[in-house]
Amino acid sequence: MTANTEQRARSADVGIYSTTSEEVAAAGIALFYRQALLAVFGNLVGTTVLAAVIWNSVPKSMMAFWLLAMGLSLLVRTGLALGYRRTLPDNKEAPVWRTRLAVATLVTGGLWGLGGYLFWLPEFPIHKQLTLMLALVGVAATGSSTLASQGRLVSAFIVLVLSPPILRAFTMPEPGYWIIGAVAVVFMGILLRAAGNHHEALTESLQLRFDNAAMIRNLRESEGRFEALTEASTAAIAIIQDERYVYANPAATRLTGYCQDELREMPFWELLHPDDRESARRYDESCMAGAAMPERFEVSMITKSGDIRWLEFSAAAMMVDGRPAKVVAAVDVTDRRLTEEQLRKARDEAEAATRAKSIFLANMSHEIRTPLNGIIGMAELLELSGLNPEQREHLATIRTSGDALLVLINDILDFSKIEAGKLELESRNFALRPELESTLALYQPLIERKGLRLEASFAADLPQAVIGDSTRLRQILSNLLSNAIKFTPAGTIRVKVSRGDTPATASRFDFEVRDTGIGIPQDRLDRMFKAFSQADSSTTRQYGGTGLGLAICTRLCEAMAGGIEVDSREGEGSTFRFHIQLQPGVLPEAPPAAPPGPRAVPSSVKILVVDDNNINLRLATGMLAKLGLAADAATNGQEAVDKVREGGYDVVLMDMQMPVMDGIEATRHIRNLDLPVQPSIIAVTANAFDSDREHCLEVGMDDFIAKPFSLDDLRGKLASFQRPA
Repeated sequence: MTANTEQRARSADVGIYSTTSEEVAAAGIALFYRQALLAVFGNLVGTTVLAAVIWNSVPKSMMAFWLLAMGLSLLVRTGLALGYRRTLPDNKEAPVWRTRLAVATLVTGGLWGLGGYLFWLPEFPIHKQLTLMLALVGVAATGSSTLASQGRLVSAFIVLVLSPPILRAFTMPEPGYWIIGAVAVVFMGILLRAAGNHHEALTESLQLRFDNAAMIRNLRESEGRFEALTEASTAAIAIIQDERYVYANPAATRLTGYCQDELREMPFWELLHPDDRESARRYDESCMAGAAMPERFEVSMITKSGDIRWLEFSAAAMMVDGRPAKVVAAVDVTDRRLTEEQLRKARDEAEAATRAKSIFLANMSHEIRTPLNGIIGMAELLELSGLNPEQREHLATIRTSGDALLVLINDILDFSKIEAGKLELESRNFALRPELESTLALYQPLIERKGLRLEASFAADLPQAVIGDSTRLRQILSNLLSNAIKFTPAGTIRVKVSRGDTPATASRFDFEVRDTGIGIPQDRLDRMFKAFSQADSSTTRQYGGTGLGLAICTRLCEAMAGGIEVDSREGEGSTFRFHIQLQPGVLPEAPPAAPPGPRAVPSSVKILVVDDNNINLRLATGMLAKLGLAADAATNGQEAVDKVREGGYDVVLMDMQMPVMDGIEATRHIRNLDLPVQPSIIAVTANAFDSDREHCLEVGMDDFIAKPFSLDDLRGKLASFQRPA
């Protein structure tokens, strides 16, 4: 590969405008014509000297013919050179002019060669022979210089000038001339080689001249494009070198508030907020070192007016005047940052509100369940005493109201957990049909008391066992049954259960609860599944309820990959349909047969009741008395720890929220006591969340019982007590 070819390859690599061979050829032709008059003058001098030396030694007619032909050829070359200067042809016309001058030049070279053949006579004196040879060599050498831009033309010219005299030297009969011919051949080869090198160098020079011009043109156009792009850009663009601005576009001056001259005199770091200068410096150093860095880098900047603006930077290394620099682009993201900050603040406030709501609900649950435990529990104890019929009726009203209040609390807590996204479904095997039948059996007495009929229809292809959350399924069905009973003054309640119609929906189970009740107006159907909504305000006054039940059913169905809908006509009844997904399961192992009748609690069991609420304390000790058990009392956790340390208690009924020391901390202290036998600690909790109950077990409690609890609940917990061996 020649140097010219390498240069053109490099030009292509850097993406500059490439020079066409037509342009280079036209430039070579122009150089050819510029040197034509010099070549004519050299030929004229050589012709004159040669004619003067050998004029008397050759026939006059031959010399006259040669001089006339040479003069004509030189005259034609002169005319062509002058005509080219007047015409100044373009690149497309240049080859025609080259051909014209080349033909004339070759004619001149041929005349010189002919003269060398005809006029080189052995009888000439040596000085005349040398003059002839020197004239021919000079003409050939001059041609290799003036014709160097034309490549093959210069070679043809040298051959035309020197070949005839060389042939003459080899054909002379006199001895010794062959040596001159051989020397001339070597010299012609040297001239041809030199002419080739000269042509390549000249062509490369022309190519470089055009390429340099193209590079300069390209550079100027690139600078123009860069300036146009940066001037029109809304992003701030700057070139930074030696930590100072060497260029800043109008967007940068508008953003910073400084003009170009002010920025050039200001170190780059002075614009940045002090909190971000060090991190930006490290980013800059890593970027200049070529390390992999994030495409975007956010920093804060202080403008000339003192405002703080947030910028998103991107940077790239470059060279300016042979020294490293970097070009940076910055976009003002202050508004976005403010929006993100507001969103983040709103999110934090929402999360804080959710946490506060959960804490509030937990506390309210505890505060409501605690007195409710006293109401329901004391009513149960009172029911065991001797009462007349009127008193029993009043007591039944108290129990019914307490149960209704408990249902309300549970609904509110369920809905709160669903809204907070804390609802977790179980996934366990259970027998589907028995679960449904037991749910219906719970409502059978109420249906009969109201004079209604209950009809149930279960599809024959229902599987024996499924996998899912049986508790939540019972909750949905119970809510719909409760509503059907509540809003049906007379008639029938029908329950239908079936499964998906096709293999693709085999895991789908469809449920239908139909009643013959008061129905729902058509314009009220769309609000039935919204929280705190009922058909109308009079419904609440007449039938009671918060309107949360159906909203909870909707969320539970959605959580189980299903849905719920209603079809109703006022005065004709309603039909609620819901479907859920349940996977095929296996029948759970049957629990071991329970011994006949409740197992008696050993009367020797030593029990400690811990509760800061005097009513609940009296309730628990009263229930224990009904079970034939005596109990000691403690009003806070610290007192409980002290009593457990002093006396050997078998069971501790531990309240959770108490002054001085709560139940969790008291349990930890008791578990750390060096006792012969640790007591069984049963948490008596009014907390409604599963996480609170799980926490009881994590800290070392053995079981828990939820407030409000009944006498049977307490008997069952104590019946499971096993005295350590």
